[in-house]
Order: sequence, then structure tokens, then C-alpha cells
Amino acid sequence: MEKRIYLDNAATSWPKPNGVIEAMSYFLRDQGCNPGRGGYECSLEAGREVLQARETVCEFLGGSSLENVVFSHNVTQALNFALYGLLRKGDHVITSDLEHNAVWRPLKTMEKEGLITLSVYPFAQNGFVKDEFLKLFETRTKMVIINHASNITGQILPIEQIGAITAEKGVFFAVDTAQTAGSVPINAENTGIDITAFTGHKGLFGPPGTGGMVLSQKAAEEIRPIFQGGTGSISHLEYQPEFLPDKLESGTPNTPGLIGLRQGIEFILEKGISQVNSKKQSLVGLLARGLENLPGVKITGGYDEASVATLSITVQGRDPAILAYQLGEEGIMVRAGLHCCPAGHRALKTYPQGALRFSPGFFNTKDEIETVIQILGRLILENN
Repeated sequence: MEKRIYLDNAATSWPKPNGVIEAMSYFLRDQGCNPGRGGYECSLEAGREVLQARETVCEFLGGSSLENVVFSHNVTQALNFALYGLLRKGDHVITSDLEHNAVWRPLKTMEKEGLITLSVYPFAQNGFVKDEFLKLFETRTKMVIINHASNITGQILPIEQIGAITAEKGVFFAVDTAQTAGSVPINAENTGIDITAFTGHKGLFGPPGTGGMVLSQKAAEEIRPIFQGGTGSISHLEYQPEFLPDKLESGTPNTPGLIGLRQGIEFILEKGISQVNSKKQSLVGLLARGLENLPGVKITGGYDEASVATLSITVQGRDPAILAYQLGEEGIMVRAGLHCCPAGHRALKTYPQGALRFSPGFFNTKDEIETVIQILGRLILENN
């Protein structure tokens, strides 16, 4: 394989730690049974593996109860579970202008169908102004749902302050941690988060097809299942079990994926989350300083050292999609366009072309970052 520089870790992290690959391979090769669907040893062992993954996620994300960790195929599915499972006709929801389509599309659909009303706080332009945020609350406000960090700019939203407000108001607080889980310490119970939605394949170093949510007890009691089926438990009942996680987990789970997810988190715990984040922050800082010196380059939303390791740029007179293709020809993998976040790009004045996004990961090196700066600089000069 020819040398490649992968800088799209905001989409999915790569490469994966060896422990992730080895643990998944061992299960598929030597175990392979369905958890909770048999009394033989390999089925029981698979059940223990899933339980261990649940325990690891609960502890890592600060959940209040092991049973309230619900697995799904990704964070998008988890967010849909939360929105359709908790919201009722006539409810009011507050969100932000930096939301991924995983939140934006279901909310806009529910609004269009007359199920909810929606207010959008302009984080991209205003930052967090408590008094302005409080003005959005109504008597029928049921939920505040926000992206912990923007997948365009890396901007981290103030979940501690918002959690204090939602706790005082008595409304559900849902957080999309797709860009922060594994990089930023998260304690759902201490922060007052009712729905901590996560994905496995990004900062947690897990495989694609893994994710879920950690629920508060209040959310666990109120949430309804949006699909039903076999759970391997109390199969004589004609209706979905009312207890978690079975209430929301129907069908065969992605056991090898959950084993890989656990190993990804174990890798972070072994290295230390602060060390993992520090490595990525040093790389994105080096990248930002180098890109700022290139002609015509503007960092979308500016660069903030407190952000996660993601930044996007525009280059005057250049199409970001063409630049991404040219970088790809040089073996550099980045993402151009709207990043599944059109509302954010509108707010940031980069719609409709979007931007060119760089997201270094733990396994990147300073030499790679310097090479990227050099090659992008050459491409810009060649086409001026």
C-alpha cells in the first residue's frame, strides 16, 4: 500500500488499535455465538462480552445505571430513539445552529408534521449568552438537544452550563457526543445529561456499526420503543419488555462490534484520555498555524485551542471539493462539502459550497501535518 495521510477522523477514526482488531477477530473465529439466545457456553460467553461492553461504556461516560446503557448501530439511530421515544405531540424543543443532520433532519421532520415546535439558538454567531438562551424556553419545552462539539469547526458547546439550566427547568437534556466521546471527559450524571448519545467508530476507536446512548433514570422510565422484536428475554410476552435495555434493544446485537468498542475504550483508558486529546490538540494546533500562513486561506469559525481536533478552511477562489480531490491524488484524505451539517454552514456563511475539513487523529504525526501544509500550499500556488 502506498503511503497515505488520513485526516478524516471526524468522520471515522483510522487506524484502529490492534486490540480492537484482535478481539473482534477472535470472537468471529473462535466464538461467534448469539448472546442471550442459548444456554450453551459460547452463547453465555457472548452475553458476558456484551455485558462487559455495557459496563465499560457506563463507567466511561458517567452513567447512573448499567441497565440504562442502550446499544444501537450508531449515534444517528440512538438520537432517533431518543427523539421519537421521548417527544410527544405539542412538545417544544430547543436546539442549536451547529447540529448534524442526525439531529436536524428528525427535528425538522417532526416540526413539518406538526408534532413539535422548534427553537434554534445561534451558537455559531453568538457563542453562549445565558440570558438569550433562557428566552427560548416555553411552557411546553420538553427537551434541549445539542451537539457537544461542532463537526465543522470543533467548537465545544457549554454542556455544563446548559445542563444546570435544563435541570432547573425540569426538561430533558440530550447531547450528541459524536465528536467528543473519547477526547473530552464526559460524566453524564454529574452534568445533568438525560440522553448521552455516542458513536463507536470515531473518538472511541471502535468499529463502524456501534453506538448507543446512556439514559438518566427519568429518561429511561419515560422513553418508548420505536421498534419491537425479539430480545431473548421473557419471550412468552406478546409485547415488548418494559425494562431496559431490552425495551429498546430488539434483534441480534452487533456482538463483535461491541467487543471492538470495549477494546477501543480500553485503549483510551490505558493511554489516558488527557494524553490522547493532548496529542490530537498538538497536531491540530500545528496544522492551524501552518494553514493560516497560506495565501487565501480562512479558517472557518476561527481556531480555538479549546476546541476538539477538527478545523475547516476555505480558500479564496477555490472549490473545496476540487482541493479535496487534488489532495487525494497526493495521498491526503480530507473531507470537503457540507459535512452533513447544512444549517451550520449557513450560519458560518460557507453554504452552499461548504469547506475543506481536516481532523487529525491520535495516530497521525507532526511530519504528516507538515507534509499536508506543504502540499496544500503548493496546490494553491499552482492554481493561482
